[in-house]
Order: sequence, then structure tokens, then C-alpha cells
Amino acid sequence: MSLSREIRNEGPSSPQSAEWKLKAEGADRPAIRTASATSTMPKASAGVSGKMKLSSVAATTYPHRSVVIHVFDEYRKSTKDFLCQRDLLLTSMKYFQAYLTEANEHDEIDISVHCDVEIFELLMEYMQQRDSEWRPRITLENIASILVSSEFLQMDDLVEECVHFISGRVQEFMLLRVDFDCLSDATVAKIANNCTPEQLQKLRDPKDKILSKLRRKKVETLVRTLQDDARRLELCEHCETLFLKDDANSAGCRKGKRQVGVHVEAAEVSMWKRPLRDVVLRCHVGNLRVSGVMARNAVGEMSRRWGLPLASEGTRLWGEYMAGTVMLSSFFKGEERVKMMVKTPNIQELYTEAMAVGEVPVYVDPTLAGAPETGGHMHVSRILYGQAKPYNTSIEASGVPELDWQRFFDVSEQVPTIVRIDSEAAEDHTRSCGLIFQKMPPAEPQEFHYELEELPFDKHPFAATDLKQSTDLLQYLNELIPNADISEKNCKRIPLDYYCRCSKDNYAQRLKEMGLNDLNQIAADVGSAGVDLTCHFCNEAHHFSAGELEGLIKSVSQA
Repeated sequence: MSLSREIRNEGPSSPQSAEWKLKAEGADRPAIRTASATSTMPKASAGVSGKMKLSSVAATTYPHRSVVIHVFDEYRKSTKDFLCQRDLLLTSMKYFQAYLTEANEHDEIDISVHCDVEIFELLMEYMQQRDSEWRPRITLENIASILVSSEFLQMDDLVEECVHFISGRVQEFMLLRVDFDCLSDATVAKIANNCTPEQLQKLRDPKDKILSKLRRKKVETLVRTLQDDARRLELCEHCETLFLKDDANSAGCRKGKRQVGVHVEAAEVSMWKRPLRDVVLRCHVGNLRVSGVMARNAVGEMSRRWGLPLASEGTRLWGEYMAGTVMLSSFFKGEERVKMMVKTPNIQELYTEAMAVGEVPVYVDPTLAGAPETGGHMHVSRILYGQAKPYNTSIEASGVPELDWQRFFDVSEQVPTIVRIDSEAAEDHTRSCGLIFQKMPPAEPQEFHYELEELPFDKHPFAATDLKQSTDLLQYLNELIPNADISEKNCKRIPLDYYCRCSKDNYAQRLKEMGLNDLNQIAADVGSAGVDLTCHFCNEAHHFSAGELEGLIKSVSQA
């Protein structure tokens, strides 16, 4: 069911009019009609239009402050008049508040409506009797017409009644032969919120007329709830199942590889660490090679793991140095990677590593609290396929990530490059954004040729505050680069994760490799408390209890 609304105001001598239309999708009768309409009607659109004019009807004709509504049913070729108190109409059908104003408060008003008489009669009954136990005669045959009409007329209580009716019959509702595009996002969200995720998962909508919208609205609500509770939604890389991080241990992945656990037991392994992803975008525009990044989740995960406040200077610094690292790695292939380390007098070490596939392990000095002092250095290593040794570059660190990455490209690349990096910090997140523009040597004639110095950064400064999502990044590029016409279709999207490949099983294997004597010594030293082994890159602590250590000792002694 599609809905269009037209408001016409042709001048003071012409009455205002409002019109909304419903179209049936392959139906044998207008969608606004009720089940009583015959099936011999051809396909058509049913108009529901309201025309208001100041009337010259004598004041004694109708009670004071009453409004006469003339309903014309073009399908049945009949008319019917409804009398309604003005105050009740304004309270219950808020749509008319724009037309029944103080300026015409003392005038007699006629409203002409082209509508199904039975539908409008039901709306009037509901409006006049809603304080009693009476309930509207809602059925599957008329629910779509009632919902759309009540939503357009802003009858909020009746909309809620319709949503409640639909919630118990969602499968039947979505199989109706109507187009649901006329429903507003707010109404779709209300229907979705009255359904459980399990219900939405089981529903079937062959033509996907509304199911994907319901699921999207449900996910948006769940994500907002999780963010309010400071919880995080994650994604299994094997089965692509969404789950809460706190519930990861109680969930298993049937598609994950089976490995031997700490106690030589079979275990299902699922890459639960992979969170919902940030994104790196890469594209070519004429002779320019462009890489862009927008990272919020990765920065937040680093902050959580290393105990840095989200809005701190240390979090901002790591996020911006990381942005340059992942943009450089996006030009590489597979598991080729870039390692970046910054050391200054007041920073023991700030380290980040990025792979072309979008993984970002990290180490941050927990004492990092302010901007780096001058006198340190930034060291970058590029580990590439087919190369016996990494390509290493060291520059003096200024403590400004954008400037340091610009210096790196100036001294290490023969390709002219411009770097832009910025961050926005808030109480609940820090978002790091970046762009790299490279002027590539001509390989073949291009439709457009650009010079880096001609890009209008003065008119379009790069600011993270203007970039909330990846589409904003594309919009910025299209504004900055003339005739760019960049879209998601001509960009390569590289998912970005704060991700470390450490695992408890890996640490168990390393403990076994220490030998029986060292294992016995560790078990004796820690006693019943067990031991924690902490990853240097992600700060994840893997705890081995006294019983688990005994199991490892037994496994080594029997080998």
C-alpha cells in the first residue's frame, strides 16, 4: 500500500485541500475499501481526500462549535454526513489542527472527504466511544486501511490499537496483497518492537514487502539498548551469528573448527572476538588513489582493554596513529601488514599493527596521558609478500599523528601524497577518521586528471565532527573532488577489527613446551590461585587454574 499526500494552497480565494491516496497491490478493489466491496471492481487507487471551506450555513443548523463532515463514497456512489464536536475532532484527529485554527474558531466549518463510508464510520465511532469498553471492528481485511487512515489523521490511540492487533498476526498481516511502503518508519518500528527477535526470525515474506524493515528496526532498537547499558554486540566470523560478548562462553559455533582443549577434550572453536566492524574504504578517482577510514569500535575496544578513558588524549593519539596505519595497509594484499611504533620521552611505547585484511592488534603504554613530547621517533615497518626483509622507515615524531604520517609519506614514497586525520571525542566514544590521497603515475589515459594542490581543502576542511558514518565520508569525497561520483558500488570496503589471534589454547601449548620441570615449578609457585598469562598485544588475561595446570602436567608426562 503506497501513500502520497498533497497539500494545495492556491491563494486566499481557493479553499485549502489535503489529499492522500492508497493503492492496492494486485488487489481487485481499492485498498481503502472493506471486505464488503465486490471483487468485480478493476484495479484502481482509492482516494481519501479532505476539502475544507468556510461555510455560510446558518448557525442554527448545527450545534455550536460543531463540524459537519460530508463523506463521499465514490465506489458505492453514496454519501453520508457526520457531525462532530470541534474540540473532539481537534483532540482525536490531530491532522485537522492545521486547518481548524483560532482564526475560524467561530465559523461553521464543512469538511468534504472522499473515503470509504464504512472505514470513516469506524473512525468516528472510535473517536466518540474510545473512553468506553468499545473496541473498533478491526479485521485482517480492513486493518491496512484503518492503520493508514488513522496514521494519516494522527489518531495516535487507534494506531496503537492497530499495532496491537497486528502484533498477534504479523505473518498473516505481511501476506496481505498490499504495498506497505505507505507505513511510516515510526509505525514500522512500533510493530517491530512488539515482536521478539525469535518471532521475526521465523516469519516469511517471499516478496520482502516489510520483513526486512521490521528486522532492521528491531536491530536498531536492540543496539541502542545495548549502547545505553554499555554492552557490545559481536559477530562470529564463521557462522555470522550476532551475540552479546558477555554471553560468548555459553554459545557455540557449529561451523567453527574443532580443536583439542586444555584438558585434551574436544572443543568447538568460534572466533567470538570479532566485533561488529568499522570500515576502510579504498577507491580510484581518475589519477588519484584514495583510502579512507572511520573507526569507532576499534578505538573503543582499545580504550577498554588498556584502561584509557574514551575521551582522553591517549585514546585520541592511538586512534589517529592507527588510522594512518590501516590506510597504508589497505594498499597491500592479504596478510601483508604494517607495524607502527612511536616512542618519545614521555611514552614508553605506542604500537599498532594493521593487516590488509583489516585486523588491528595493538600495544599502548598504560601511562599515556598526554601528547608526546618532541625528541622521539616514529618507526614504520612494511612486511610484504616475496620480500626477505621488511621495508623500514624512521622519522622524528612530532606528536601530531597527521603531521607524522605526512612526513612518513614525504620521505618514504615516490608518489605525491596528502594525509588528513582527525578525531571527535565524546563521553561514550572516540571516532577516528582519516583520508589519504595519492597522485598515481599515468598508466593509461583517464577521463579526469587531478593535481593534489588543487583539491579545495580550504573550502572543505576535513573534520571528524562532520563524519558520523561511512556514507558521510563518501559525500565529503564527492564534495572535495570535482566530478568524482564516488559511491559504495565503486569502492572497496575492508572491514576493520580490533582483533588479536591469541587464545587460551595457544598459551596452553606454550606452557607444555616449557617442559615438565618448569611446569611443576609454576604450579608449586602459584598454588591454588592459578596463574594469569596476559597477551602483550591485546592485554587479554588467560587464567589457568590449579586444576588446569595439573591437567597440563599430566598431559606432558604422558607424552
